[in-house]
Amino acid sequence: MAASTRWWDFENKSYSAIGWGIKEIPKELLCPPICHDVRRIKLPGNEIKDLPSNIGTLWTELRELLLDVNKLRYIPESVCDLKKLESLHVNGNKLKSLTPSLAKLTNLKSFNCDQIEGVLPERVKIVNNPTEIRQLWDKLFPQKT
Repeated sequence: MAASTRWWDFENKSYSAIGWGIKEIPKELLCPPICHDVRRIKLPGNEIKDLPSNIGTLWTELRELLLDVNKLRYIPESVCDLKKLESLHVNGNKLKSLTPSLAKLTNLKSFNCDQIEGVLPERVKIVNNPTEIRQLWDKLFPQKT
């Protein structure tokens, strides 16, 4: 895939690597100081299969995670520790399931995901609507009483 953009924007605390064909999360996003400061990660159009299992403790300031059109198979449980996350886009991946810990993302306003057989009956695209996201989580992950 042709290279598009890749950079760390210090002013906006944003990391972008769009369309580079990378297969894993760039190392600079896994090490201080960037990992603790990053607020936006934009990695669409790559070949990323896995996210770090400890993303919740790595990216404590993260607000936007754009991973559309990769090869993700799952979202780690620790995503629930991304307390400031407002936008999660995972459309165009190979997800087999969604972790119930997504329901703990109380600041999430936008969510974009393809249909997942046995999980999501249709593609979901929610933009700036936390109420609709809460309703989706309640439907997908009903609380056991």
